[in-house]
Amino acid sequence: MSTFYNKFKEEEKKEQERLKEQELLNKKLLEQNFTNQFNNHSIIIENKSTFKSLIKFLISAFFICIKGLFYISITLFSSIGLTVLLNENLRNNFIEFVKNII
Repeated sequence: MSTFYNKFKEEEKKEQERLKEQELLNKKLLEQNFTNQFNNHSIIIENKSTFKSLIKFLISAFFICIKGLFYISITLFSSIGLTVLLNENLRNNFIEFVKNII
């Protein structure tokens, strides 16, 4: 009987140790899972901020292009205007054109 009891106690101790090891393993897995979820969440936030900064960059680049086109058109029209005013023949033709419109 005592051998049976000793074997039973031994098995029970082994089972307790196995349960403790399983608990530790579960704790480690939970911590790892939490860390992975946190890392995934921060990666998503970084991706969102990168996407937002890309959109801001594209919008600012669009407005810079529009501004550049505006300056180019002003320069082009002013140079055409100066050419018309400085060239006597073109100036007379322009004056005649305006008189005909009026």
